[in-house]
Amino acid sequence: MDDICFAVKDDDGFYWCGLNKWNKQLRKAQLFHSWKWAVEARDTKCGVRSTRIVKVRITDVHGK
Repeated sequence: MDDICFAVKDDDGFYWCGLNKWNKQLRKAQLFHSWKWAVEARDTKCGVRSTRIVKVRITDVHGK
């Protein structure tokens, strides 16, 4: 089972974590289920950094 969401990433490889924080680790990124919310966060909260929205796929892996 896969889940698709979006994250804001800057040109240096840092992900938006919320509360004006950035981190290189995807696990700390703020994830959005809506493209609209990701765009709104990028446009209003990310300041002057050059950013883009990336698609993130979350996969449930079962060990057998």
